[in-house]
Amino acid sequence: MNLSSGDSRELLALAIALSLCLARDQGQAELGRLAAFFTVVGDTLALFALQPDLRPPDQGVK
Repeated sequence: MNLSSGDSRELLALAIALSLCLARDQGQAELGRLAAFFTVVGDTLALFALQPDLRPPDQGVK
């Protein structure tokens, strides 16, 4: 997935739309778990960006 060419406003709109879809019909506990999960995903991606040697080896797929 190539996100570098996208407008940041489009990315924000996509994030909001995804959040609305994921939050539909979820209770407070489920929303908390989803938020924690995506926080871990985001933190891990940020770590990979800062230390590329931690990324898994490339499988030849882009």
